Amino acid sequence: MDENILKQQLKIERVVSSVAKEFVMFDDISKAINFALEKIGRVSSASRAYIFEFDEYGKTMSNTYEWCNEGIEPEIEMLQELPIETFPWWIKKISTGRILNIQDVSKLDVEAKSEKEILEAQGIKSVLVLPLYFNKKLHGFVGFDNCNSISIWKSQDEIVLNLASEIFSHGFERKNSDRNLKESNDQLKDALDTLQRLQSQLIQQEQMAAIGQLAAGVAHEINNPLGFVMSNHEVMKGYISELVEFSSSDVDYVDQSRLEYIKNDVKELLNDVEIGLKRVQKIVEGLRSFSRIDNISEFHEFNLKVGIDNTLIILNNRIKYKADIEVNVEKNLPLIVVNGSKINQVILNLLTNAIDAVEEKFGKQKGTIKIDAYSSGDNIIFEIEDNGIGIPYDIKNKIYQPFFTTKDIGKGTGFGLSIAYDIIVIEHKGNIEVESTIGERTKFKVTLPKFYDSEEKCIY
Repeated sequence: MDENILKQQLKIERVVSSVAKEFVMFDDISKAINFALEKIGRVSSASRAYIFEFDEYGKTMSNTYEWCNEGIEPEIEMLQELPIETFPWWIKKISTGRILNIQDVSKLDVEAKSEKEILEAQGIKSVLVLPLYFNKKLHGFVGFDNCNSISIWKSQDEIVLNLASEIFSHGFERKNSDRNLKESNDQLKDALDTLQRLQSQLIQQEQMAAIGQLAAGVAHEINNPLGFVMSNHEVMKGYISELVEFSSSDVDYVDQSRLEYIKNDVKELLNDVEIGLKRVQKIVEGLRSFSRIDNISEFHEFNLKVGIDNTLIILNNRIKYKADIEVNVEKNLPLIVVNGSKINQVILNLLTNAIDAVEEKFGKQKGTIKIDAYSSGDNIIFEIEDNGIGIPYDIKNKIYQPFFTTKDIGKGTGFGLSIAYDIIVIEHKGNIEVESTIGERTKFKVTLPKFYDSEEKCIY
């Protein structure tokens, strides 16, 4: 074999290899195509190497990529959205998969008159063109121009262009896949944003429903002590009226026994009023602490025992008729750094579920709810266990799913445990587990890190 031919073949192999390598390595397909056009253009001594792509309807074609050798003016901007019918002979040839090897543009037949005029207007003397396919359909073409002289395109040039055509076709497939993937990702992102907005709305609705239930219970709890405060107030008003009469100058006789009775009873009334007002104060303080309305920091030191106590105060109107409560909190339980109002919400949701479970099992009788809280290594753990109806084994893996509920319509949105899971696992990097025996018991175990950096991760 001639030594020059061998050297040329080796050169072509190196060029094709480097082009293929760049297509694998480049994240930007457009950069890879431009790099490839320059490589194959130089090895074939072309004036210009380019790609034309058809529009999706096959009506127009545009010069989408171009490399120009030194001294050659770019044409890409002027070759956009050209009507395909202006190249009838050209398109007919490449549509059959044939290579267009035009060694002398000036000698094109009359049937290629339109193509001849356009090529000569651009100063093109010879052309080598191969069709480009995408998804097994003609997508456009890739070609070489020579503007300096008539070229006898060699077989090596056809080989280079043919290999480049295959590489470009795969490149367009990848580009299309990347575009479809981006569109899918954008659609998924939009869907996720929509779901997050919906979730936020549902959480707000769940919270508003909970607030409504809590408000009714708190109103009932406040109404009891307020009732006897108001009753004692009425009695006090009567006593004051009598004392005013006794102190009047025109009264000649004062019933000392009555006066002594009033004096003793007033002490008891004032004691009862003080007890009632303190009860109201405790409920209000519990409600304020439960919601943390006076705390502007999202994450703060939180006393879990106080959170449990305040939640029990809020739910007392429901609990006292449905269950006996056993609370066992480790002495000197350490504070934890959390979003206190959200941890209170988790306690509220778990206790509400426990109340519903014992109510469904025992009806008008009382069940039992146990609350344990203790320290374990770098974590604080609290457990809420009831002796209610239990959770069937086949639905245990569904209980944290949004909207999943076993309750009747109107008795639950199916969002409580989903919210609890998000708060504990997602927001606080903790854990929530459930143990349950159908018809006997259910226990939720919540693990929280003692210290939490909301910007980074749990820290110990």
